[in-house]
Amino acid sequence: MNTLSVGEIATMELQENGSTGYIWDVKITNPNVVSLIYEGSIFERKFLDDSALVGAPYNVQWVFEAQQPGETVVIFSLRRPWESVHPIQTFAINIAVE
Repeated sequence: MNTLSVGEIATMELQENGSTGYIWDVKITNPNVVSLIYEGSIFERKFLDDSALVGAPYNVQWVFEAQQPGETVVIFSLRRPWESVHPIQTFAINIAVE
């Protein structure tokens, strides 16, 4: 269990490769407890030239803010959003806000 205080910020960063179609899907089981306040891609300096970016993996960062006391689970699933098959990778983070 990961514990946060109300108003505290937590970040998560994972690698994905959108050119393969696989991207991270994020679900918060109780969005009253923790909310997603930012999601963005992070590219290495060598990928700032668009020609080097094609087909290259990159990191995605999510920033969450603890809203109110309670418990929630943040579930990350690596999947192709248009397919109705199970994700190729899934994991969850348990969060308690005090």
